[in-house]
Amino acid sequence: MEVVFFCLTLFDLENSNMIDTIKIIITPNDVNKPWNVDEIKNRLMSADKYKRRGFNPSGLIRNMSVCVSEKSIYIEGSVAKYLNTSNMVNFDFRDLKLAIMKLSEELGVELLNAKILRIDIAANFELKNEICDYFPELHSLKYFQRDTSKRTTLRFYSNTDRNNLVFYDKIKEVISKNKNKLLKDDSSIIDTFGNLMRYEFMLQKSPSKHLKISDLRVKDLLDPKNCKII
Repeated sequence: MEVVFFCLTLFDLENSNMIDTIKIIITPNDVNKPWNVDEIKNRLMSADKYKRRGFNPSGLIRNMSVCVSEKSIYIEGSVAKYLNTSNMVNFDFRDLKLAIMKLSEELGVELLNAKILRIDIAANFELKNEICDYFPELHSLKYFQRDTSKRTTLRFYSNTDRNNLVFYDKIKEVISKNKNKLLKDDSSIIDTFGNLMRYEFMLQKSPSKHLKISDLRVKDLLDPKNCKII
């Protein structure tokens, strides 16, 4: 069986390490001119069918949830899915720049100076065997709890904060979530790949601290030097 080589190459920029889900906040002090709340809400799609306890956004821009008021704008979602409708293909910082520019235009607010509250770093790897066959080789991670309660997912929970490391079968995840309607692009990718493992490192708290980039902003994610750190 292959050695799980991808753990050694996750931070190689040339291998398209991917920034996926982000959560950002922007305040009036971060922009050159104030925004109009009503104008922004008119740009949003309804989020009624997605609302649940603890999740009540003002609306959506495609898959990105937006909470807007006069004091702040919160935005959260997968930038890969926002730009490409799917995150099955790896997505690097060059794609991120295009996604941020497009999102800023659709929202009507410049987002380069928005503060990063959460960031998920991810990549997909094509492997020879079933994804779950590799899980026994990933024994433990210091300061994390190992969870194998789901057959196709291996998760490590941080003991001290809300940061998780996850490995899972991407093909099975996409098929499970889209039983009724599989996206055309996803369908063609599934036909191409046999076994696709997805890695996600979810920095859901204090990403500036963990990435050692003080006061982490969206513009920092577009700097190639910082992407090598990420």
